[in-house]
Amino acid sequence: KYNEFMSTIFESAAFLNSSLITLILSYFRVSVTLYQQLVVVLMLVLILGFNHLVDPNFKKLSPRFITWLILFIGSLLVQLLVISTGAILSPFLILLHLFALTVGFLINLKTSITFITLALIVLFAHTIFDKQQLNLLLNDPGTLLLYLISFIVILPLSQFIAKRYHLKEELSRILTKQVQLGESILESLSELAIVTDKKFRILFVNDAFKKAFNLDQPEVQDKFLFDTLTLKDKEGHPVDLKSLPLDRVLVDKATRIVDGLLLYTKKRNTPYQVTIQIRPISNEKGQIEQLSLVLTESATSDINLRHADLEKASLGQKQLLEHIQDHLKKAKLTSLEVEMEL
Repeated sequence: KYNEFMSTIFESAAFLNSSLITLILSYFRVSVTLYQQLVVVLMLVLILGFNHLVDPNFKKLSPRFITWLILFIGSLLVQLLVISTGAILSPFLILLHLFALTVGFLINLKTSITFITLALIVLFAHTIFDKQQLNLLLNDPGTLLLYLISFIVILPLSQFIAKRYHLKEELSRILTKQVQLGESILESLSELAIVTDKKFRILFVNDAFKKAFNLDQPEVQDKFLFDTLTLKDKEGHPVDLKSLPLDRVLVDKATRIVDGLLLYTKKRNTPYQVTIQIRPISNEKGQIEQLSLVLTESATSDINLRHADLEKASLGQKQLLEHIQDHLKKAKLTSLEVEMEL
């Protein structure tokens, strides 16, 4: 919370400085030509700055300083453009609303409120300095009221957008972490583990598989499962899609275990006698997207028991779903249902 507070103060300082510059220019009633020249200069600075983001020397700058600089130049550019074209009567007034929405979307609501507050102060101060515009607004208070309402409405809208965006960001972070956890569990298995898509093309193999077949991930990536995996039954007949129940797993969404198979590898003259556990992997909508196959030597396997590491993954999955549900409840998205299965 302390870091978030300091970050908000730091970002708000950019808006404060840009607003002070705009107020000073407005107070001294500088010419429209000077405003236009400043707007052009700021636009060129932004364009050249974005073009040099890939420059190694530019990358040495602190990310926080770069953020501050972009906020400062961006807010100053928007305020100068609005002031130079009529202030509160400017046709570009909507740029203040859009900038506030962008800040709320990418940073947070507090920073967005700070910008809106300072922008309103600048607008009203300029109106007071400009007697002609002040008289015009005093003769038509309804117009002034409508402009005020437009700024007030932007705040809850900014909060709504920011809340939904940051919720999705948090869910994405959680899901990414869970995927990494699932991959690390599969990597740590002593058994051979394979993940395929619905067309049985290999997406992932663990270290045990790579060692057994003396292959790297790029060598098997996107290859058809049975182009890499050589299996035979007890009678010596080749095992393919017809004899391995992969299609049935996709249909009934249930885990299946097939034992009594022989696995042939290049590193060993005699085949392994293996048991294969075939498990469907669902997406958040409950649709089967992938299959995981875990091959265990029959001498060390028990088909009535699931692997301890897979049980750990299942427990982690339940905890993930509970965590996501908590976030959804906090966001009051009770109608959204998320289902995942590893």
